[in-house]
Amino acid sequence: MRFGVKGLAVDLVPLSRPEHGLSDTIMGMTHSSFDGARWDHRVKISKYVPEFLFGAVLAHELGHVWIANSRFEIAPTHEQSEGICELFAHIWLLASGFDAQTERWVAQTVKRRDAYGKGYRWAASAFGVHRSPSVQANIADHFGAKGRNKPR
Repeated sequence: MRFGVKGLAVDLVPLSRPEHGLSDTIMGMTHSSFDGARWDHRVKISKYVPEFLFGAVLAHELGHVWIANSRFEIAPTHEQSEGICELFAHIWLLASGFDAQTERWVAQTVKRRDAYGKGYRWAASAFGVHRSPSVQANIADHFGAKGRNKPR
C-alpha cells in the first residue's frame, strides 16, 4: 500500500517480522534525497507494526523528514535525531490516549540503551514532553534553523 504527496511517499512494506517482541523489530525507515531543486522523502513502515503503534511510527519517521527539511545550522547527532523523532512519537501517543499496551511501549523506549533510548531521554529533558507546537520551535531554536530546501 502506498500513499503520498509531492516530495513525500509512504509505503507499507514487510521490513521485518517481530520474532522476540517489538524492541528488535525494524518498524520504519526514512530515506531523504535532494536533486538540486527539491527534496524527495521516502518513508517505509513495516506492515507488521501493531495498530496501536502505527501513528507513533509514522510520527517518528515524519520527524526525520522534518529534520531534513529544517536545515539546521548545527546538525543533530544520530542519537539526537532519533531522540527527537521518539519524542514526536511519544507526543502523538499522548494526543491519541494511553492504554496499558502503549504505556509499556513508552516505558521500554525510555529504558533502552541505544540511540533511541538515550536520544529520547535527552530530547525529553531538553524540550519537554507535551502537545505544544512550541516543541518544534524549541528544537529549531536549539539547532538554529536556516534556509529551507537546500542540502547541507
